Amino acid sequence: MKNQKGITLIALVITIIVLLILAGISIVMLSGENGLLKRATEAGVTTKISDAKEQVSLAINDLVAGYYEEKYTNSTATVTETLGEYVAKNLPTELDKEQYSDYAQATQDESTKNATVTLKAKDKDGKTLQAVYDSSTGKLGAFTAID
Repeated sequence: MKNQKGITLIALVITIIVLLILAGISIVMLSGENGLLKRATEAGVTTKISDAKEQVSLAINDLVAGYYEEKYTNSTATVTETLGEYVAKNLPTELDKEQYSDYAQATQDESTKNATVTLKAKDKDGKTLQAVYDSSTGKLGAFTAID
């Protein structure tokens, strides 16, 4: 009987304990406070917000190009607005186009001639982001959380 080969009970218990420790560490690394799953979710949110901001910038750039095209290449052009007012007035329509509507929406305030842009993507705290396009400066302000 002394020639029997196999693992001892002590070796089996030690192996199970080591595997349990490794499993515990893996679970914490995946789902902990700073775990892989949480960081991946935050990265996805950041990507959506960046994509939405890019779409707004593209819409504004398209409107700037359209303004100059209408004002300087069209001989019958009747553009009487400033560039900023033109962009603020047409930004809601531009964002309503199919390529932008999933990301952002805009409304124009007739009294100030400014457009308020709201991103549909939520930040990591679940708040909607909003910025004002100032027609006097022609610039989009910083996006801040609302709600």
